[in-house]
Amino acid sequence: MQQDLSQRSASALGQITLDKPSLNFSGRDGTLMANAFTPRDITEAATAVGTTAGVRLVKNEARLAPTAQPYNFGIEKTDNTITLTGNVPRPDVRQSILDTLKAENPSANVVDKLTYALGAPAAFETAAQFAAKQLPALSSASMALSNGTLSVNGVAKDRSDFANLMTALRSTPQGVALGQVHVQAGSPDSTVKTAAVQTSQDTVFSAVRNGQENTLTLSGNYQNDQQHQDLLAAAKRNFTSSTIIDNMKKAGNAPAGTLAVAALALPHLSRLSDGALQISNKTVSLTGSALDDSAAKVIKTAMSGPLPDGYTGQTDIAVAQPGAPVDNAGCQSLFSDIVRNDTIHFETGSARIDTNSAKILNSVVSTAQRCPTGKIEIRGYADGEGSSKANLALSQHRSDAVKQYMVNAGVDGSRLTAVGYGEAEPVASNDTPDGRAKNRRIEFLVK
Repeated sequence: MQQDLSQRSASALGQITLDKPSLNFSGRDGTLMANAFTPRDITEAATAVGTTAGVRLVKNEARLAPTAQPYNFGIEKTDNTITLTGNVPRPDVRQSILDTLKAENPSANVVDKLTYALGAPAAFETAAQFAAKQLPALSSASMALSNGTLSVNGVAKDRSDFANLMTALRSTPQGVALGQVHVQAGSPDSTVKTAAVQTSQDTVFSAVRNGQENTLTLSGNYQNDQQHQDLLAAAKRNFTSSTIIDNMKKAGNAPAGTLAVAALALPHLSRLSDGALQISNKTVSLTGSALDDSAAKVIKTAMSGPLPDGYTGQTDIAVAQPGAPVDNAGCQSLFSDIVRNDTIHFETGSARIDTNSAKILNSVVSTAQRCPTGKIEIRGYADGEGSSKANLALSQHRSDAVKQYMVNAGVDGSRLTAVGYGEAEPVASNDTPDGRAKNRRIEFLVK
């Protein structure tokens, strides 16, 4: 029976894209393990197995594929063998790269050692294909693509191929920066040094959010210590409950505009359950999974508008499947966890929501959508500074602002009530700045 259930469940997975799927049954109860490429794949896989005739329960241990940072991809060419190493984001991208290699090098032996990982730059597939198309001009080659920056080492077959290759490398596709290039045209005296073909904007800044591990990894270059501290501060403002991993390095040629662009884009990255921000060659790319359609639309609109210092934006945003419905008690528990780990911030003395609160508000919206029958009271509180009347009014305006945000994001407004409680029910002393900060808060009561 167990073998039959395994075979039929595996068949039910059908066209769902998974890496290394595994099904183990004990009686009629099964365990699904796999690496998935989107949250939707995880949900659909569990549903497919769970609805297979004869299956009683499914323990879903499928997880998103790991996120790589830096995101590396390599091509080695020796004699008639081409070897691929590093990361690739999805099976269709992998096949696209292999198809390009075989079309450009039909007689070559291709050795595929790629591993799946999320976090690829928006232009990854274009960059990998561009690199593959340069191989016919080289008798031997070593190409490395790291976070959208392509480096090339090798020997051209002849001077004509050498000239064509140099022309191609000076016109890389949008979103692909050129790093170190060291190519010979069959003799040492024809070596082209790095500076001859290096672009002027090859510095990369990246921020990768891993939702499962609750980490944000920063990589790339900064100009000086002040810019370094400002970049870290921007990250901490938007990822207050995440562990920040700082892999940035000091480099005098880092572009001054990096900070302004990063400060604009990091709030949008915080709205993704998993995602990557890449800044290179005057291009800002943001990829990942948004919690809902509203968040995805806001991010795409913001990144397509005017950006500082002449940068242009690219996005590849998927929408995660909503979590399984929960009852009111479960919903209340989720809301309590959210406000325990993070805070909705407002501009000083105002009901205008601070842009750094996008992350927590997305979690609030996602949770509200998981308890569609629950009535939710949005409770605003103030500290003890100032007049009680003014604090009561401000707490009401702030709870109203959160309600409006939730309605705009798709939550049914008839389920929401906004109430301001002013200075009532303090959770800490108003005698200290830290205590007053804790008292200025938004809470959620599910009824």
